[in-house]
Amino acid sequence: SAAPETLRARRRPREPLSTGAVAAIAAAVIAALITVCGGAGIAAFSALRSDIDTLRTELKGDAETLRTELKGDIDTLRTELKGDIEALRTESRSQFTEIHTILRDHTERLARLEAAHPHPAPQ
Repeated sequence: SAAPETLRARRRPREPLSTGAVAAIAAAVIAALITVCGGAGIAAFSALRSDIDTLRTELKGDAETLRTELKGDIDTLRTELKGDIEALRTESRSQFTEIHTILRDHTERLARLEAAHPHPAPQ
């Protein structure tokens, strides 16, 4: 414990720093802080820009995928609807043909009945 006392005794008393020295130290500390903060800010902005570019690329890819899938779904629906419309058209023709046949049969029966039993002319 004698050694620390000896060192203390040998030290010269410190002179107070001049105003210019304090200002220089403060300016150096502020410049260092600005450099560190500026570098961190630039790194953060760079990372943010990179993230934005990545998201833009991903969104463009997703949009293109959705566009392709939607186009495929629309084409599939178009094909299915054309098939359904054609089936309805065929069914309608068949039903009209059946109705036409029934009406023609009834018309022929009516003509035969009128021929077999003529009505007197109205006076």
